[in-house]
Amino acid sequence: MTVFIIHVLNALLYSSVLFLIAGGLSLIYGVMRILNLAHGNLYALGAFVTAWAVGLALEAGAPRGVLFLLLPSGAIAAAACGALIERTLLRPFYKRPRNTSCS
Repeated sequence: MTVFIIHVLNALLYSSVLFLIAGGLSLIYGVMRILNLAHGNLYALGAFVTAWAVGLALEAGAPRGVLFLLLPSGAIAAAACGALIERTLLRPFYKRPRNTSCS
């Protein structure tokens, strides 16, 4: 019986994550009228930059206070990359008509 409960809880957790992803994408599409699927890549970039910066600081022997100050570095890098993606790739789509065909 405990295995069944564990599977039910895992299914509920997984379905709630999928719901959050779908809700976020539909919110972004509703506001911007463009479906941007690069958010996962930006999260991964932020995590990588943070891990890289903290790793370099640990290797250099930095105190713990400096490590906490380096945590926002990944968010800053992801925000900069997101701004670059928005300006170069998404802005041309803003001027297109809403119903454009692919062919």
